[in-house]
Amino acid sequence: MEFEGTVVSVLPVVKGTSARGEWMKQEVIFDQPGEFNRKVCVGFWGDKAQEAGTLRPGEVVAVSANVESREYNGRWYTEVRAWRMTRKAAGETAPANGEKAVSPERTFLPRRNIVAAPALLTAMPSVRTISPGESDELTLLCDEACTITVTAQAGDSATAESYRTKSGGVLVFRLDTRDFPDAETLTVDAGKCGSVSYTVVPAVSGGRRLAWRSSAGSIEHYTFPIEKSVTAETVKDRAYGTDGHLTAAARTERRTTLVSAYETRAVLEALSEITASPEVWLAEGGGYTPVDVTTPAAVVHRHAAVNCLEIEIRSKHKTRMPWN
Repeated sequence: MEFEGTVVSVLPVVKGTSARGEWMKQEVIFDQPGEFNRKVCVGFWGDKAQEAGTLRPGEVVAVSANVESREYNGRWYTEVRAWRMTRKAAGETAPANGEKAVSPERTFLPRRNIVAAPALLTAMPSVRTISPGESDELTLLCDEACTITVTAQAGDSATAESYRTKSGGVLVFRLDTRDFPDAETLTVDAGKCGSVSYTVVPAVSGGRRLAWRSSAGSIEHYTFPIEKSVTAETVKDRAYGTDGHLTAAARTERRTTLVSAYETRAVLEALSEITASPEVWLAEGGGYTPVDVTTPAAVVHRHAAVNCLEIEIRSKHKTRMPWN
């Protein structure tokens, strides 16, 4: 039999000597949760008795045991003899009412360095630009519930909106400029986690906004103002017959080369992560479209020169031509 139970008590250890030598038995009382709680006494022998002797009331243990009955002087006795036990981690509980045990929910973010809460998880600088109609996301690591305040400045007037989280943990705050249509600057203050300031700049015609997963464990956004080139590359499956060369099927992919603005080295360092990021999206039309980055290297610094970054993206899948 196998069950999970909560330790009620650990009985005094029993020792003795038999023809096989010394023996030791440790009995433990477990409470088995269910519609009607049931208690069971389990015996641990030998080396397992020593480990069972370290159990403490309240611990949750998974037990594998054999149930044996034997006759003595005309009476029958039943013993539950354990052959394996596994301590459950702190915070785990035994299943109730026949339900399956479920571990506590945990969130793991892939990131380069270990960071302690409270913190703002980002690879981008804390001073940024954003255009009307665009959104940005801030990833916060909070040790408790926190208040996030957005202050919108327009000329001499300022307005503030506050948002309160229900609990701590890893939280994502989405800033949408459409909620502050007349703002010239925006400041997002997340208390102990930190703050980010935005200057609202006019949208650039033809700009393309990318989002990507960064080494900080966050989703970053940046608008590349220049679409340098768009190339359509077609791959054909060819055949040769009585009518000469034929195209059996054709697939086309479009490659787009984007160029950033002239940025500081800190911004270019953050943008260079796009070339290695496992997930990159084109953010447009209110949605996110996955893209593949084909640029193998990014130049983030040239001596005595202002710098920009150039990358090439393509769709995740080639497009099959409609007449095939």
